[in-house]
Amino acid sequence: MEGLIKRAFVIAGVLIASGILINVTRPREYRQKTEDELIAMMPTKVNNMPFMVDHMGTDPRISYKMDPVSYNTLKPFGIVCRIYTDGVKKYDAVVIASRSRDSFHDPRVCFSAQGWTIERFQRADIKTETRGVVPITLVGMSSSQEKNKLAAFFYRGPRGTFYGSTQGLKWGMFVEKFRGGDDIDGVFYRFIPREGVTEEEFLKFMANFLDAAKESSGGYF
Repeated sequence: MEGLIKRAFVIAGVLIASGILINVTRPREYRQKTEDELIAMMPTKVNNMPFMVDHMGTDPRISYKMDPVSYNTLKPFGIVCRIYTDGVKKYDAVVIASRSRDSFHDPRVCFSAQGWTIERFQRADIKTETRGVVPITLVGMSSSQEKNKLAAFFYRGPRGTFYGSTQGLKWGMFVEKFRGGDDIDGVFYRFIPREGVTEEEFLKFMANFLDAAKESSGGYF
């Protein structure tokens, strides 16, 4: 019993000492990325599928602008929305980057707020050529206007680690900050295919996107 108590005190002492060291260490200077930089890092093509230019003509670098509520709620570095197409099939891709864990919410809340009923919420993997196997969450949902809609989301966190869940990313960011690291940026990826896309094609597109994004962003996306 005494041995357990001693070990508990030792572990507590190590944690306290680590916390003090982090607090007294001068934080490294850090400049957060701008939305313009994020747009420049987003791939313009995915497997020879270019993105559609904003039909409203507000910004030729994106396909559409996310609503102001999302910006005000999440307070990210920026949000980039592009729709990639080969003229027949379309894939809606959104990336959100931030250094704050508060910027990353469970996407189920957003889907439900938009009128979708979640019918399927499961772990899946995509196999990339340059990033290995990446865990994702695959979503199946329906609304009054559309049935059996596919969607997917996942995250990239500190040290280039990919997570298939919101809590996984937040824990990764917490651990990196606790250990005194400065690689705390997180990236949220959300994909929705338009009609006529099979699940296999959808998974393949996301894998191709990550390969293209690694090259276009230097590994940030």
